[in-house]
Amino acid sequence: MVLQKSGWGTGFPQPATPNLIQPENLTMDNPSFDGFNADGGKYRVNARTAQQDFKNTHLITLNDIDGVMNDANKLRTDLKAKRGQFNSQTNVLELQDQVDVWATGGMRARLKNATIEIKENVITSNDPVEVEMTAGTVNANSMTLRYKAKEVTFAGSVLTRLNGSKPADAADLTEKAEKSKDAKSRTARPFGASGAPIEITSNRLDVNDQTKLAVFSGAVRAVQGGATLSSPDLHVTYVGQAVVLPTPPTTPGAAKTKGAEIGNDTSFDPTAPIPRGKVKRITATGPVVMTHATGDRAMSESADLDAENEKAYLTGQVVMTQAPDRKATSDSAELDHKADTVLLTGAVLVTQGPNELRGRRLYSDRKAGRTKLSSPESEGGNGRVTARFVRGAAQAAADQVKAAAAPKSPATGLLGATFKTDPSAPIDIESNTLDINDQRKSALFNGDVKAVQGGFSLRTAEMTAFYSGEAGLGEAVKDGVAADVKGAKGSADLQKIEARRAVVVQSRDGQTATGDWADFDTKKNIVTVGGDVVLTQGPNVVRGSQLVIDMTTGQSVIETDPRAAWSARAQPSNAAGVKGTTIEVPVIGGRPSAIFYPKRINEKTKPVSPETQAAPQAAPAGGTSGSGWGPATKLAPGSSSRQ
Repeated sequence: MVLQKSGWGTGFPQPATPNLIQPENLTMDNPSFDGFNADGGKYRVNARTAQQDFKNTHLITLNDIDGVMNDANKLRTDLKAKRGQFNSQTNVLELQDQVDVWATGGMRARLKNATIEIKENVITSNDPVEVEMTAGTVNANSMTLRYKAKEVTFAGSVLTRLNGSKPADAADLTEKAEKSKDAKSRTARPFGASGAPIEITSNRLDVNDQTKLAVFSGAVRAVQGGATLSSPDLHVTYVGQAVVLPTPPTTPGAAKTKGAEIGNDTSFDPTAPIPRGKVKRITATGPVVMTHATGDRAMSESADLDAENEKAYLTGQVVMTQAPDRKATSDSAELDHKADTVLLTGAVLVTQGPNELRGRRLYSDRKAGRTKLSSPESEGGNGRVTARFVRGAAQAAADQVKAAAAPKSPATGLLGATFKTDPSAPIDIESNTLDINDQRKSALFNGDVKAVQGGFSLRTAEMTAFYSGEAGLGEAVKDGVAADVKGAKGSADLQKIEARRAVVVQSRDGQTATGDWADFDTKKNIVTVGGDVVLTQGPNVVRGSQLVIDMTTGQSVIETDPRAAWSARAQPSNAAGVKGTTIEVPVIGGRPSAIFYPKRINEKTKPVSPETQAAPQAAPAGGTSGSGWGPATKLAPGSSSRQ
């Protein structure tokens, strides 16, 4: 009271309460954390600000992080992040919000969050990532980067875009040039050969940037232009130039290169372009399926694609198909896209519709339009190749109508219907080698050639088959997946067979014709044998200069040169003890011919009783009745004979 009245009561100021320092309010500016990796390398982590947890003093919260790590080999990894937390006990750095990592090997990663085990040289992220490398870019659900070993693993919905084997502009020009060509001349660029970028989806991707190897696994599907490749796994070897590390100067007293050592303010520029790499080789293990946009397909147990040299090697149960009806199978295939050649080995089978070729080795040169099929012992063959040609349905139907309208005659007798065969039956050809010239539309069979249709066979040393349409033997196997649509024209159609060396024609029952050459018109089903023609059936012999056989009707015509006579010798089958009779007909102008009807030439062999045996007929003018085939012999219209 007294103090108040005297003015002392309000004259003493109240002491101020001191402000306590809170841990969350303690901030460090521009902190740096230095240390050593397990391999002797160094690291430094810089931040704009840092806050230390006073309860867990080893935990430090960082903002605007900038770090650099060097291993013992001076390989450098830089990183940036908006914020993070550093554990000084475990040397683990947790980064959040817009994490960027880039390494001297030519890799840049954009991450949402990341965990960096500094001493172990490992960066992991369990959030979606986007990574640029010298060979291309990768997107995935998670990533583990072992930056000292230069290895990275991506998992979950991995999408990879690889640079092509050619520069982007060159690859683009190549694709545009091919698309501008018409369907007839356009050549397919199969998977791995076009030089265009490749997009690959997989469940997992493991990359070793030291060995430049990328291994894709789990439901792998790769797309390049219009071509695709599917396989359980895919190994891609690539090449790429690494980023050049700044190095400290070696001259005493010289200024140090900026960014050369840990602690410098300048790190690598994260916006600098990544050095470009390219795909070198692609290998896949089965089953491997390669498909073109047209639907053409190639399958094998394994594939090795040399992107730099544009070669492909397929191994194990190789099957290549081309729409609408072309197919090639073999044990292995070697495709050279630069040289435009293909080599099939093993059990080679090439089909086009019902037509087929078989051998042990097929080599095709697309540029020259040549294909060679052989079966060498070195390839496990028996030295023989085979071919089968089947007539189209329309042609076979027309031949059946012609055969039905032909006179019915027995299947025996000299040159008669014994040469008659089923016109719809396939033509089988066997030889030592086969050479196909797709420009001339010809197929040359060489070495002990034998052609068979039904009961008819033709043998010679060399035979040429001519076809129409597109055989496409080279294209069906060239790329596995041919680009054009030539197959839409249908199977090649056999037109004619020529033999220009000595030939032997034989029927089912052994009737034989030999000559110097032969032509087989497969459309008309007519065989013409020329030169020194000799016809035999048992002891019966006919000679002439040309024989024409209609194998649909069974009718045979023999012709001779007007400057020469023809002769025949026959021994009736029901009079084995009777000597044959020779008939000679001198020719004055014209081209004589002989037409043989088996029913009149030679009845079926059977005992003849005196009651049923017909009396001999009088000999016609200019002829004789002493021959069992005499009544069947006719001169061509307009020809004459003299006694």
